[in-house]
Amino acid sequence: MLERTRRSVSLASAHLKPIAHCFEQEQRIHLQPTPITVTKHGKPILTIVPQELYDGLLETLEILEDKEQLTALRQGIKDADEGRVEPLDDVIKELGWEE
Repeated sequence: MLERTRRSVSLASAHLKPIAHCFEQEQRIHLQPTPITVTKHGKPILTIVPQELYDGLLETLEILEDKEQLTALRQGIKDADEGRVEPLDDVIKELGWEE
């Protein structure tokens, strides 16, 4: 698993504060904040991503590292591709989960 170093915004460079502010503004108006790539001499060296996206990426990596979960995911995709699926409403009724 990836290690991560945490730093508070107050300890970070003053240049990061405007980026955090942009993320906050985008979230306030219900837009999805987008990753920001930092370049040096025109080459990408760092990408800053919103926390929600980062958490999703970590979760995806965890699933991909778990052989059992990955096998189940692949089987589910194969079943869907081959039409071996049932509508969710029908499954809920079958299980008696309907209120």
